Amino acid sequence: MAVATMNFEQIRYFLAIADTGLMHRAANEAGVSQPALTKSLRRLEAELDVPLFERNAKGMRLTPYGEAFVDDARALLALHEESLRRLGELHAAAAAGVEAGATPSTEPLIDRAFATVLLRRPALRLHLRVELSDQLIESLEAGQIDFALAPLPDDLPASLAAETLFEESSWVVCREGIPCSRKWTRRAGTCRPRPSRTTRGCCRAAAC
Repeated sequence: MAVATMNFEQIRYFLAIADTGLMHRAANEAGVSQPALTKSLRRLEAELDVPLFERNAKGMRLTPYGEAFVDDARALLALHEESLRRLGELHAAAAAGVEAGATPSTEPLIDRAFATVLLRRPALRLHLRVELSDQLIESLEAGQIDFALAPLPDDLPASLAAETLFEESSWVVCREGIPCSRKWTRRAGTCRPRPSRTTRGCCRAAAC
């Protein structure tokens, strides 16, 4: 029994016949002519040296050999397609990694988000630059990073675009006995502004 010349096209055609049970439907599904499908099946059966189908008036029925082969054929085809997908991801990741920026306070957010993305794109590579927000803005303008997660500056350069992701309150914490101005209310040794909020935004180059 020789299987060295068996190819994935033959396996794909075999599965189309097994799934439809009819040569003309399998040919339509596979996108080939019925004579070409018949020729491919005969070649595969010759290479395996066993009949895969019984031909009758109702169509094509798997033989015991065909039933034994069909699950392995599906597994081979799935493994082939998964291998091609992974190779494609590796090629894409090598061609274009992600250059990101974060402040020390937003770095954990980037780490958690990227861990989620890696579940879908395991070949993706993240290059993270941790700087203060002013430095991140300069890095964005210089094209050194693709995006940054940082506090939104008062004056965003026109070359950049920003999207507000969330807002958070700012707090001033002091010891008991430290006088606070009238702008602050005091609770359990904490001086709290009312109400002061800091906006954190995702800044990216407008060209991206």
